[in-house]
Amino acid sequence: MGERKGVTLIELLIAIALLGVISAIGLLILNPATFMAKRRDAQRVSDLLVMQVAIDAYVAKYNVAPGADKVMFFSNCGRFKLSTGPPAPPNCNIGDAQKADGSGWIDGTVIDGTVKPLSEFISTLRVDPINKGILVIDLDQLYLYYRNGSKYFISAYMETNKYLAQNDGSTIDKGTAQGANFAERYDVGNSVNLVSELIVDIGPLSW
Repeated sequence: MGERKGVTLIELLIAIALLGVISAIGLLILNPATFMAKRRDAQRVSDLLVMQVAIDAYVAKYNVAPGADKVMFFSNCGRFKLSTGPPAPPNCNIGDAQKADGSGWIDGTVIDGTVKPLSEFISTLRVDPINKGILVIDLDQLYLYYRNGSKYFISAYMETNKYLAQNDGSTIDKGTAQGANFAERYDVGNSVNLVSELIVDIGPLSW
């Protein structure tokens, strides 16, 4: 038999996979905080995209987004009604925040006299990995949801820059959009104009 030369494609793929595993282990050992922050950011992106699919389906069926109109909802059950000054009372108990039946951090919308919750399209609402089951008031540890009619967006603070450059196009503008500092937040939704609406009503947002 002739002498074997080179490597096979399978061997090359195995080597690349091993290098990836070694790199991940090295990052975990050398910089565990960054490793865990990137994992939480990946979870945040996944959470928002799951929520977006559910809310888009809700809008498609009912022609309106869920929740009270022109109210900022936070995943710790807090809320802020525009044009009324201070935050409104919590709209849920922190232990119920993930419920999609209308008692969670995003409530349903009254349609033809009946409250239509998001549970028709999603089993549980998502909350920030740091915020899960814990009452926090730091906006950097909360998801934000806002809607006006059928337009809406959901926002999450990113601990790293890994996903921020990917968040553009039809989603909320990155950077300092209309004076609101969204540079460190990842946002999804069906409207890029709601940020300026928030600023007109309550002034520049500082996250």
